[in-house]
Amino acid sequence: MTQPEDIVALDKRIQAAKEKTEGGHKSSQTRLYIGLAFRIIIEFIAPVFVGFCIGYTADDWFGTEPFLTVVMLLCGCVAGVRAMYRAGTDIEKRIKE
Repeated sequence: MTQPEDIVALDKRIQAAKEKTEGGHKSSQTRLYIGLAFRIIIEFIAPVFVGFCIGYTADDWFGTEPFLTVVMLLCGCVAGVRAMYRAGTDIEKRIKE
């Protein structure tokens, strides 16, 4: 028994749409990974920048020129690494689910 032309044409359109979707899935996955990479970078940069700003301002107020800037910059680096680690474990959990 042969299928009507409308059903054959519909089947071809469905197959073409599936192929486009599979290609789109790869690009959306790439965008997801780029977004995750930016999240991890921001999780590190933000605390370092805040620590530097706090240290620089405190040095200006107290007149202890490089000391507090260096201390707060190091504290910002430690906080940034902790934030990156937490973001990484959170992302890993979401990927496994």
